[in-house]
Amino acid sequence: MRIKFILLGFISLLLSCHGAFAEGDIQRKNINFTEENLVGIWKLDKFSYKYLSGKDSFDSIYITFKSDSTFEMNNSKHLFDSDANKFFLTNNTPDTVAILDNVLTNGYWKIHRLQMPDYNITSLDLIYDDKSVQSGLSIYKKDTVYQIWHFFGDPDSGERLRFLKE
Repeated sequence: MRIKFILLGFISLLLSCHGAFAEGDIQRKNINFTEENLVGIWKLDKFSYKYLSGKDSFDSIYITFKSDSTFEMNNSKHLFDSDANKFFLTNNTPDTVAILDNVLTNGYWKIHRLQMPDYNITSLDLIYDDKSVQSGLSIYKKDTVYQIWHFFGDPDSGERLRFLKE
């Protein structure tokens, strides 16, 4: 009987947070992403809008990445702020996770590559003109399409913002 409980506990542990990803078929490692791949206009996907406050006032949230390593983002500097992500600290609804403030923001961007023994991970930092930094935006690839993701918590939960290049 004890072996059954141990086996059940082990199976539960494996199934609880097994590294599954919110969307299958996404390449998360060894992505050959260059600065040229980033340059252009990236729009927030429709699914992401459910996590935004004040979303009814906006029909398009975008980030424009320029070849001189600068960016321009409409509608919110606070879109990624951890302070704005109070959903995970309180019992608020998902509608209050990220804040839109109708502010056009500018700054610089930087791509990071973390080299591991068997693979590498690519991420993106945004350095705003006021010197505040949003680090760790994830760069993924599905088929031939690159994507920029920002998770509000556990990636298994699917609570995220995703930008797709136009």
